[in-house]
Order: sequence, then structure tokens, then C-alpha cells
Amino acid sequence: MDVPGDYLGSYQVEAVLLDSSCGGGLLAAPNLWDFSVQLSKDDSHLYWSNGAESIQGKLSSDGSTFGFASEMSTTLKEAKPGRPGCVIWRQDAATGVLELGSEENDVPAFQGKLTYTYAPGTGSECDELLDESGMTLMPCAIRYEMKGVRTEE
Repeated sequence: MDVPGDYLGSYQVEAVLLDSSCGGGLLAAPNLWDFSVQLSKDDSHLYWSNGAESIQGKLSSDGSTFGFASEMSTTLKEAKPGRPGCVIWRQDAATGVLELGSEENDVPAFQGKLTYTYAPGTGSECDELLDESGMTLMPCAIRYEMKGVRTEE
């Protein structure tokens, strides 16, 4: 996958659960979560590439503080005449700091927080589906503390 901007590297990320208000069921959050990302940047943007897409975030003027936000929806039950459906919105947010090396575009590591927020869409009726899955009522959030370390290419 091509990444926009200047490539910084691939990173192995370890995320430790801080808290979750989403209960069990479909949104049960693991205490420890490992994943990989690729980072790249241009003047005022940092790009977080997860293998499927590149998410554009903001990079502050100090060149190290960053923030991302994205959202997506999932339809769990289609609306029918006289019966509302169930759409769940997920908002993802990450904030953190890049560890800057001695050379330009040298970022050996980063750290920060990662938050997933879930809420039913406007007009959705999801209570029955949520009860069946073991989730608590929405909105809810899952928060992680993360540390990423660049891997050898």
C-alpha cells in the first residue's frame, strides 16, 4: 500500500486498556492489544496507515505532537416501513507525541492515547440488539494507552 507524504516507517504498537464503559459482548475490549501501523508525514499532517486505509491527522508546528480523528457507521438492522433500524457510529481518536531522532524524518517511537467511542445513529433503535449481545447502553467508550516502536524494514 502506498502511503502519502514522507515515509517514517512501520511500527509495532502495544496498547494497554485504560478503561471501557462498553461492557462485554461484541465490544469486549482486550486488556492488551498489539497491532502494526505505518506512519508518514508532510508539512502539517501525519498519516496513520493500517493496511486498509491511510488516515490523515494533524501534526503540530513542533513536529512531534499529533492527533487523528475518523468515524464510520455500521448498520446492524435495516430500517423497514414503520420500524426503525439500528445504525452504530464509531468515532476513533488518537493523540500523542512522536519521539524525534537526530536526523530528519527519523521517528524511532511514539506514544499516546487511543479512544473508540460508540453511539447509536439518530433515530436508531438498538436496545434489543444491544441486550442480546451483552453490551451496555450506548454511548460508550474504550480507551487505550499506546506505545509504538519502529520495526526494522
